Amino acid sequence: MNTCFEKLPENFDFEVEIKKRLDTVLSLQAPSGLFMASALNVSTGYNKAWLRDNYFMTLGFQACGEWQPVHAAGKGLLQVLCKHQDKIKWAIENEPQEAWQFIHARYNPVTLEEYHEPWGNKQNDAVGEVLHLLAACDCSSHNFVETNLERGLIQLLVDYLYSIKYWESPDSGVWEEDQELHASSIGACIAGLKAATALPYITVPANCIENGEAALVALLPRESERKFTDLALLSLQYPFGVLGKTTCAKVVKNIEYYNLRDKGVITTTIKTLTA
Repeated sequence: MNTCFEKLPENFDFEVEIKKRLDTVLSLQAPSGLFMASALNVSTGYNKAWLRDNYFMTLGFQACGEWQPVHAAGKGLLQVLCKHQDKIKWAIENEPQEAWQFIHARYNPVTLEEYHEPWGNKQNDAVGEVLHLLAACDCSSHNFVETNLERGLIQLLVDYLYSIKYWESPDSGVWEEDQELHASSIGACIAGLKAATALPYITVPANCIENGEAALVALLPRESERKFTDLALLSLQYPFGVLGKTTCAKVVKNIEYYNLRDKGVITTTIKTLTA
């Protein structure tokens, strides 16, 4: 296998370099606690807060034991859910048809309002990721879920995923593309729901996780019907941990064979052949 890694200089200081990168990410955290995709004052349109970004941007801080930014981001996400809880309740009680009727993928980092221009807003993986962060932290000593209202918001996410039948619900997925049934999205939801089962105040409906696991097995090792391999599949092993050893090895082997290039890994390989 080719490698794109160069030999590090002898005086390379990992702790210093890691701190530099954490500081860079920290500079993108708004007063609301939400992380932005870019600085607030840019004109590129990326000065927005994506649910998915906020989940993945907290992982580095968690790994380094820097919990204050994680708590702030978690509180920001809870504020978003609280602000839009009526919409979430509507989606649970009804059958959303249009992408804008589902939980949105991105928000104004200051006002917490949705953005209403056309976008692939139906991203089930982002909902599963937020649930995973909130539930996993609440199960640990780094809990920031403090009130009955906040606990109720976690239950809303569980009920929402069950109501939309995430295991058979096409979405735009990690790359915000055309709606398909994505293995990475199903896996994110499974991980979030499994974390939620450890919370005594949360009820996960019967077969909610099992339906997701059956759908995931049916898709793997593919990402979707159209995408044979996809970098997003690696998230099923880390951070979600929903792959068995044999399946994980097959997924990695496929990505190395089809997606690895001299200077990195491309996101997707589209193949019509069956795995």
